[in-house]
Amino acid sequence: MLAVCDANIAAQNAVTAAEALGIGSCYIGDILENIETQREILSLPEYVFPAAMVVFGYPTEQQKRREKPKRFDLKYIVHEDAYHDLTPTELREMFCERVGDRTFEDWMRAFCSRKYNSDFSGEMSRSVRKALELFLNGEDRIAYCGVNCLACADYKSGVCPSCRATEWKDDDICMPVRCCREKGITSCAFCGTFPCADMEAFFEESDSHKAAYRRLLLMRERK
Repeated sequence: MLAVCDANIAAQNAVTAAEALGIGSCYIGDILENIETQREILSLPEYVFPAAMVVFGYPTEQQKRREKPKRFDLKYIVHEDAYHDLTPTELREMFCERVGDRTFEDWMRAFCSRKYNSDFSGEMSRSVRKALELFLNGEDRIAYCGVNCLACADYKSGVCPSCRATEWKDDDICMPVRCCREKGITSCAFCGTFPCADMEAFFEESDSHKAAYRRLLLMRERK
């Protein structure tokens, strides 16, 4: 999350600099949706997450004159020393100018339905969970050979139960698992002969295997 904060700080600095040059900007929250599509379009490798997206352009005169939305009073937004959970009375006071002729309850139900209970909000939550999947599961779903089980077709279809999730029998264990266990290591990344001749052909078989090789190199560097 520290990297996400840094990315948004950098984005806001860019927005401030652009404003000084007369250039307008807009944050695009949709970048957090459809992570699979974003990864494909932006060629994002594993562990890379699109934390923010900003578009820039020159505003029209009408846009310059347009009245900006009124913000909440800072006393409801800024907390000193510790977080203050607003009371029901404070929440009503906070939203009183936005409710208009409607009751607070009606306005809030409509707002939640439009914002938090909407299809785009549900997709955003799903997409973020998917993006964080590898972080949350960690390397316990990276096979001995470096393949990411969570992205493996055999694993997702049930053909392979994952060497990280089950105890393999000696007669059906695959070569990388057998070799690593004989050497007492948890991954090919930690083998003294990596990459060995037996695995070089494996790493050239497909794009996913090439990605496995790069992943093992990263694991080796982090050791």
